[in-house]
Amino acid sequence: RKAPLKTSRTISGNRVGVNSSRMPHSPAVDYLPLEAIHLIDGDEQTCWCSRSQPQADAAPAWIRLDLPMERPLARIVLRKRPAGAPRNQPGSMPLDHGAVEVGMAMPAEVEIAVSRDGCAWETVFHGPSDETPEKREFSYDLGGKRAKQIRITGHHLARVENWLFSFSIGAVDVYDEQGRNVALA
Repeated sequence: RKAPLKTSRTISGNRVGVNSSRMPHSPAVDYLPLEAIHLIDGDEQTCWCSRSQPQADAAPAWIRLDLPMERPLARIVLRKRPAGAPRNQPGSMPLDHGAVEVGMAMPAEVEIAVSRDGCAWETVFHGPSDETPEKREFSYDLGGKRAKQIRITGHHLARVENWLFSFSIGAVDVYDEQGRNVALA
């Protein structure tokens, strides 16, 4: 038998549609900073963060993009989250000494590799990121290399909020020779 419907004022308690803290769903409690789609969603307010680790050089963190089709690529731009964008969640703890906000943690060293088939990879850049607190964009020239897949690896990670060490940025833009961002979801 079907249960009779109740009006909202007659419901004394309902655990359906709430999160584990028993708070109603909202963008603030549903924010998922680890989701990689934030890198290519075209929204400057969102960001991505790799899994945290206890030391800056415990293991590299990486991003892999798979483009819809192979094409010649002009450059890749890694972008930090804009200054003044909302922090990860309301009520975030103050930053630990030496830590940066989520979405603003470029690693000290970056390696960019491209592939046409996902098996054979060619490194097109490996070196320091030239990270400074004021710098928001990091551009790497690809010189027309043909690629379908892109792998961006960060070494010597930064301290992010109270999460230990991570690679955390706001966006990855991949431009073709016509200046189009071909990585947008």
